[in-house]
Order: sequence, then C-alpha cells, then structure tokens
Amino acid sequence: MLLFLSILQYSTIDITNENEADIFSGKISKTPLFVEFYSPWCHHCSDFYPTWQKLVNISELNTKIQFARVDCPQYSKICDKHNINGYPTMVWYNLKENISVRYTGLNQIPFLQNFLERQLKFPIQFIETETDINKYLHKTNRSSIFLLNYNDDNILANFRAIVLDFRATNALFFAYNSTNQSLHVYREKDSYISYEGNWSNNSLAEFINDNINPLLMPFNNDEFEKSEKNGTFVVLFFLNSSQQHYDFTKIVKKLPANYTYCYLENTDDYLAKFMSISKKMVPCIVIMNAKRNIWRVYRGEFRSDLISNWIQLKDVKWLGPGDGRLSDFWIQVYSLKAQSMFIFVFICILLLIAISLIVFVIASLIHDYLSIPLKNE
Repeated sequence: MLLFLSILQYSTIDITNENEADIFSGKISKTPLFVEFYSPWCHHCSDFYPTWQKLVNISELNTKIQFARVDCPQYSKICDKHNINGYPTMVWYNLKENISVRYTGLNQIPFLQNFLERQLKFPIQFIETETDINKYLHKTNRSSIFLLNYNDDNILANFRAIVLDFRATNALFFAYNSTNQSLHVYREKDSYISYEGNWSNNSLAEFINDNINPLLMPFNNDEFEKSEKNGTFVVLFFLNSSQQHYDFTKIVKKLPANYTYCYLENTDDYLAKFMSISKKMVPCIVIMNAKRNIWRVYRGEFRSDLISNWIQLKDVKWLGPGDGRLSDFWIQVYSLKAQSMFIFVFICILLLIAISLIVFVIASLIHDYLSIPLKNE
C-alpha cells in the first residue's frame, strides 16, 4: 500500500548547473515552470516543504506545470542570476513567452493554487453566471477580483489589453457576457465597488490601477487584531457608496504612508456603534488605536492636506475608554452601548441612583456628626 502511494507522488525537478540551461530555455519542455528557490538551513523552507509537496500533488496543476527547486547555497550562481535575495522564493516561468512572475502571496495552498491557476488562464477567465465569482473570493487574501459584464466585444478587447500590464499582481480578471455593461471589483462576497467612469482606455486603466492593490481596504478582524497587538493607528473611512470609496481612495494616495487605511460601509457594525458613528455622520473619518482603546473623529473638510495634518496631530483630545485603571469598566459601558442603547441608559440610571444614595448617606453622616452637642469641659 505504501509503495502504491509513493508511486502516486509527483516528483520535483532538482535544478543544477548541469540542467539549468536546458530547463529555463525550454529545450526540455515548454510547459510552464514553477520554481522554489530555497536553502536547506532555512527553517521557513523546512516548514514550507510539506505545503510544497501537497501543491506538487494537486492533479489539476501537476499535469500542466513543471515543479522545480533550486538549492541556493549549493548553486548560488543560478540564484544570483534570478535575483534571489531570500528564502523561500517562488517564481513562475512562462517558457513560451519568456515571462517570469514572482509569487508574493501567503505560503498556503489556497493562495498558491489561486496564483498558479491565474497564470495558466491569464489574462481573463470567462464565467457562465455572475454568481460564479463567489467561489474565488475565499482564496484572494484581500487581493482584487475584477468582473467585467460586457455586451460589446470592443470593450472586452480594451479590457484585455489593459490587464496584460497587471500580470505580476495577485488580482483576478473575469468576464461575463451580459446585456448590462458594468465593471465591479470584489474583495468580499456580495461586496463590490462599481466602475462609474467612461469606457475610455485611460479611465478604465486608472480604475484598475487604483484598485489592484487597494490603498483603501475593507476593515476586518485581522486589521483590528494588528492594531490591538502592535498599537498601530488605523484610519477608518465610513462610507456608503462606490463614489465615496473612489473619492476617498484619491485622498488616501496623498496621506502619510505609515498608517493603515480601511473602510467600513455598515454603521450597524459593532465597532461603529462602539464609536457612536451613526448613519447621519457618514461619510466620515475616524483614526483609532485598538491597543490604547482610543479614537477621534474628523470633522473638517475632505481635503488631503487638512486630513494629513489632522492624522499627525499628537496633542488632541482622544475619545474612548482608554487604557487606564478604569478602562475595563468603561469598555463594558461602551460595549453595552454598542449592543443596546436601552441597556446603556438603564446602567446610567442605576449609576445615578447609586451615586445619589452615596451622597445622601455621606450627607446624613455629616449632618448627624454636626448635630452632636459638644461636651462641656
């Protein structure tokens, strides 16, 4: 049984000085090549090796792709030739077109498989129904998925010509033949930004470029945990339309690069309620630090220079429960407020009653003390 399973294991080509030229020139095979450059002494490479083996044995891939590895300490000239500076590094080679694309995603099967499938089908994948896009969304690692609904072959041709420049990105491009022409960029299921410009090449290319590696990303639990762990500042844009997202993206381009910029569309979200952001306040901007439990709300004009100055102000009044001695108590109060305003009001009433009783007791004690007659000496 073990022998049978071992036969099913697909092998990886070991690239050496002797076979390097024949492999990379396509003399042996023109089949696309995916190469891992590694070092035996690299613990990241050792940790990744089981994942590499699983990748090599995916039947949808191993019949269409050659998998190879290069031991860089042993064959350093090969790695120098391919500008390898760290391990493991993986590169896709299209030997027919003499194109190479370096992989920059997570070293996990869904993301690696997504990257390889994308290269095999590049530049555009055609789908039969618009909902077919959903099965790709869980693999994206917050990269962008573009879906063109087209009814004009000229628009499709222009779209194809534009996306050829984005081969080295993690974005996916899909097309669907439809009566209603539109272009959406997805990052989460049922959540997308619509292209609202004209269909000229320059305008279309600018929209794709702005969203290919978005400067303004959807806010999620990962970003919150990063801020909570590292104390980093996150600038949140609360919005409710594609146009607002487009306008804010242009602003973000001119803001300091050492901040994380995200957006939230739902004011019913727990965080929005925690911060008291209501629908009437949208669009608005909030800067937060989850580790310190603080935030502040921007109330000025939506201009990049004003927002930039506001973000970098240090001596300002912050909102939130903070991280002092009473922070645990105030976090619970803010949390109750986010869950239900009735409960929050009820707690406030109880606190007022408790404070009133304490004041009454103290006042009574003072009165009784002052009412005691002094003894004659």
